[in-house]
Amino acid sequence: MINGQVRRYLIWKGDGGWYQLTGGAENGKGATQIWSSPDLEKWTYQKKAIYSSDPGNYWELPDLIPFGKKNALFVGKGNPYWIGEYNPTALTLTSDKDQSQSIDNGNYHSFSTCT
Repeated sequence: MINGQVRRYLIWKGDGGWYQLTGGAENGKGATQIWSSPDLEKWTYQKKAIYSSDPGNYWELPDLIPFGKKNALFVGKGNPYWIGEYNPTALTLTSDKDQSQSIDNGNYHSFSTCT
């Protein structure tokens, strides 16, 4: 997170409790983080889900969308997305490609889904 701020997050119930995907920055680079909670009140930081190699980015509005055996991870700024396999035990997303893809080269700002 940057300055302790989270602008939007995604919460879902998984095996062993609740999980939260947040956007922000770590070490000056865009990142998404995964948190866990047994009760939706006390949250524990788990790890970075995916992060940028470009300095100066701040990612917000993350969304993890399941479809079939794959998942798509979107972040709002610049509209990068990754498609890959999410491992709920390891809390990792293994992208099918090394580089992010783009939907519309940054014209659309925020994603919000209901699955």
